[in-house]
Amino acid sequence: MLSGNHRKVLGLDIGANSIGFALLKLDEQKGETLFEELASNSIVFSSPNGAEDRRKARGNRRIHERKSLRNRNSRKIFVRYGLAQQAFIDNTTQYLNDFKMKDRDVYSIRQRAIEGEMLTQEEFVLATYSILTDRGYSNMFAPIKKDTKEKEEENEEGVINEAVNHNAMLYKQAEYPLPSMVLTQKRQTLQNAFQNVAVRNKKEDYSNSLGREMHKEEFKAVVVSQSKNKNLFCNEEECLAFVDEILDEETPNRAFFQRPLKSFDNMVEYCAFYDAFNPKGSHKRMPLANIANIELTLRQSIDNYEAIHSKTGEIRIFSDEEKQKIVDFWIETPDADEIKSNNIYKNAGFKDIVIHLAETKEFRVLNIKAHRALLEVLRAYSVDFRNKDNAFYNELLLVLYYYKNSSSRIKYIEELIAKYVMAIDGAFVKECANLKNMDGFGSFSLKFANEVLELMQKGVIHSKALEELGYKSKYLNMPTYSYLPPLEPTPKDREWLQSNLPYFQTQHLFYQPKISPKVKRVIGVLRKLVNELIAKYGAIDEIRIETARELNSQTEEKAIEENQKKNDTQNREAQKFLKDKNLAQSPKNLERVKLWKEQGGFCLYSGEEIVEEEMLDENQTEVEHFIPRSVIWINSFKNKILVKKKYNQNKGSQNPITYLKSKGEWENFKGRIKLDPKSPKYKWLTHEEHIENVMQKEHWQESYLNDTRTATKTIAKYLNHYLYPNQNLYGKGEKRYIASVTGKAIGELKHIWGIHKVMPKDENDKKDRDTQYHHTLDAFAIALCSNGAMKTLNDSFKQNENHFQTKAQKAKLKEGVPTTTDGVSIVEYLKSIVEKYETHQRLVCPYNKRKTNMKGFKDGNLKLYITQDPKDKNKEILAEMEKVAIDSSLLIKKVNGFDKPRSDDEVKKVIQSIQSRLNPQKQANIIEAIEIYANRLLELRKGIDALDLEIKTEQKRLKTGKQHKEDNDSIKKQTIAPLQAQKKELSLEMQNLKCSFATQKGKRQIVRKLNLYREKIEKSSADSIIFTQRKERTIERLSVDNFREALENKEPFVIKENKNIFCVELYAHPKQNQVVGLKYFSSLANLHIKTKINEKYGDYFEDKKPMLTLYKNDIIKVFYTKEARAEYYVFNGGGDMTGTNNKVSIKKINHRTFTATNKKGVVEVSKEGAITPNSTTVVSKVTIDFFGNIEEVKQNAKSTWL
Repeated sequence: MLSGNHRKVLGLDIGANSIGFALLKLDEQKGETLFEELASNSIVFSSPNGAEDRRKARGNRRIHERKSLRNRNSRKIFVRYGLAQQAFIDNTTQYLNDFKMKDRDVYSIRQRAIEGEMLTQEEFVLATYSILTDRGYSNMFAPIKKDTKEKEEENEEGVINEAVNHNAMLYKQAEYPLPSMVLTQKRQTLQNAFQNVAVRNKKEDYSNSLGREMHKEEFKAVVVSQSKNKNLFCNEEECLAFVDEILDEETPNRAFFQRPLKSFDNMVEYCAFYDAFNPKGSHKRMPLANIANIELTLRQSIDNYEAIHSKTGEIRIFSDEEKQKIVDFWIETPDADEIKSNNIYKNAGFKDIVIHLAETKEFRVLNIKAHRALLEVLRAYSVDFRNKDNAFYNELLLVLYYYKNSSSRIKYIEELIAKYVMAIDGAFVKECANLKNMDGFGSFSLKFANEVLELMQKGVIHSKALEELGYKSKYLNMPTYSYLPPLEPTPKDREWLQSNLPYFQTQHLFYQPKISPKVKRVIGVLRKLVNELIAKYGAIDEIRIETARELNSQTEEKAIEENQKKNDTQNREAQKFLKDKNLAQSPKNLERVKLWKEQGGFCLYSGEEIVEEEMLDENQTEVEHFIPRSVIWINSFKNKILVKKKYNQNKGSQNPITYLKSKGEWENFKGRIKLDPKSPKYKWLTHEEHIENVMQKEHWQESYLNDTRTATKTIAKYLNHYLYPNQNLYGKGEKRYIASVTGKAIGELKHIWGIHKVMPKDENDKKDRDTQYHHTLDAFAIALCSNGAMKTLNDSFKQNENHFQTKAQKAKLKEGVPTTTDGVSIVEYLKSIVEKYETHQRLVCPYNKRKTNMKGFKDGNLKLYITQDPKDKNKEILAEMEKVAIDSSLLIKKVNGFDKPRSDDEVKKVIQSIQSRLNPQKQANIIEAIEIYANRLLELRKGIDALDLEIKTEQKRLKTGKQHKEDNDSIKKQTIAPLQAQKKELSLEMQNLKCSFATQKGKRQIVRKLNLYREKIEKSSADSIIFTQRKERTIERLSVDNFREALENKEPFVIKENKNIFCVELYAHPKQNQVVGLKYFSSLANLHIKTKINEKYGDYFEDKKPMLTLYKNDIIKVFYTKEARAEYYVFNGGGDMTGTNNKVSIKKINHRTFTATNKKGVVEVSKEGAITPNSTTVVSKVTIDFFGNIEEVKQNAKSTWL
């Protein structure tokens, strides 16, 4: 029986997509722990669509919309000047296709124009409009000019920018009359042999990119060359007016109008004092480069850190005048980009004085590179930034920090100059706009920083100044809340709080900057859970949360320190290597050298040697993200390896363990890693359970962690703020109500108490990640991990390298195995909970947002044709064509998602399949060309494979040890290098090989891709036809009739396959009972496109209302009437009503996957299953609360039929 001193303790196991909780009554006395469960469960929520994916899709949509609008406006100008007819605006493609012209090559027409030929109206439109539809590349983030090679290296512009710069250089050197001649000259070189050489960029080849300024120059040159052409313009003035109107960059949505980039202002957090809820006002944080932030940081460092003489050890105290001298030096005349612990005083004139750091190595106080760059400009133009022009300076800094592109900066700096009536030369604006490294904000606003500095300049130390201004006592004497307010309350939320909580005040609201969306999401669910627990069971006495921070032994801490030193050494060695080789010390090159050296010069995926030449060659090797960035956005060094490109191309975003095991390389891979087993990277690359955790997204990503690298700290601060507010300054003498429990401690306790035996295991005896309920078991262990147990564990970790060798400590913890008030041990108690979950007597809470706004088509347009239905000769269907690339991809096939090489026989079968779908009478030359091309591909592959084998054989002759260096160098130089040169030559030939056939003109026609009928003719699953030129009814449900009509009317359209289902509707039927109908995403639903139901039912449901509507993530009950048994699932947002199917897509609740044995006896695992509603399988909708309680939901009250 529990004593009167028992406490209610909440244990929380918080993951990125889950919360396990256990609220227990605990009686911890004399080493014994009695508990009584009040509530427990696991709450799981699915990952939202990645912000990057949403941003990319949104960006693509907007780019397309803006481009269409710009082009339409350009066409209107052509029509207004009488250069084209109205049809050019309304039906552009057809209008251009109707031109009767022998020479339709726009580049050829342009060259004829500047050579003096008077163009026809049709030629002029075709030649000039094509320039506007692709207006060239413009890097808005690039500075106005680059003065030095160093700046060029710092601003690595990528493949497109490199091509643009290269082509611009060729244009100037060759003095071509038109920029496009840079590209047509390349074509001319190849046209002696080929007739259809591409001028525009092709997939993954951006070498033909031209800058926007070059496009404008081309347009103007071509148009002006026709200024005397009376077929086009009345006079030269009209011609120039046309040019000016087209090239107008000020009017929105003109061809070369560039929308100003948005300010970063809305992304800047509020001040730590004047935050979003401060009744005295809210102010944004100030830039790091602001002199107020620099002075505040300097004075804080002077106050907080002891200064000593580096040689004598004598403590140095600075007077107010000396402090001001240090501040003035670093603001007025800094001589370093970084203020560090070893130069903060020395550089300011105080020789040998440093910050005292005991055994810690030097640290950075503040990076002032941006300040020094701006200071140089301000000094050059005599701007008194500390006194007279300080207000101008502060606003100038905000412009530089808020706007990243030159044009926006120039605009707003000019406005500031006018506002403050500054007599500054125009070059000042461009120099400021060109400044880089304007990133990062301090903790305080400029207003609060100045208030703190005002006190500090009078001699008040930093901490006392914060106290005097009320920063430390901001939330003191706040009442204890019995209800957690939202993390970011809206005005309506605040009204509700004001009405329902008598003690609520706006200034009580918790403000924490830089909380990631994922952490906000977890806090949102946790808040609702805690509020329900408090409402049901009263105040919670203590909350225990598992934290990511680990307890490290002395040896582990020493290893971490050694690792840091090793990283410094690696950086220096990489820099020296590149310097010795006269190679650019760019971040990309440094990273490659470090990885190459770390791996001992070998590819981790294949074990092959990576020679120096290959190491920096992006065509041969690449830096691989071991765990794909599509799974976890970690771009740090520990997630990177250097591998040969050909071995990495097959992995993609697959689980690295699955990928390597499929090739039988996992153990070999681990053996190739030459890192210290105690290093973080070694665990990251080899620890299977850890990798699986990350791949299952149960791992907090580094980008989601706050400054202490743990999301749980933010959660703890939020809970503590409202439930256990401090009553004394700094919380002195107050009890700790929220305890952080480390994962290592929980793991040890589970083993000592025997809980690990209860945890579900997979076939490899590891934690079964298929279960969703293991979070509940972890939460029990966390709740039961008392302060005493933590202390014992902590002492053991620090003192004993082989944990728990001390028998007394181990025995002490074993004796304290928690039991219920009925004497049941924690192990037996959790066993009964597992049994209930496995038999579905207990259900996890799937807390997923109901998705009612699913949008989107699948990527790509489909090519269809009308053909006879192979199943019904009297019926026509729409079947799909496929685009087949005629390139080296013919040598590759997909096997279970992996790229595998095809055998020679398989390649020949593929070629035969392609040939069989071509017309022998009309396409005989293509049939022959493909066979010749394929045979040469096979010959080249055979030669490359043979050379690979020889290289591997020679590499095996290499021996380890310095004494073999001479022999190894000889083998590399005399044998391996020539073989690699031969291989590179064959690889290059394969890369440049083109499938082509001879034409009547003596040139060769290149065959890149073929549109072919699919081998198996079947009805296309495409469901929508989009009419691109229409203003109304732009989308219709696809049918043979409207497809044929569009073809006959030559109406532009695209065919799309629907990506998402808006909802599934179930209709009552006398035989089937519940018939599945699919309603596609909302943009289709809003167009009154009816629910799709199997054609066999005809118009039976035309006037019927659905009995049930299901949206993705709804919880459904499936009742089997024969067995009188119910099962519960999550509706996964899809269904199948084709053929005889009548299925609803589902996911499990207590587990992640479905398993089934196929006809061959192989167990197949799938995350998605399906049920078939019928007369004995009835679907209804339910809800499940946090505690696993089920409640029925009423069927549809009204129709959703449109």
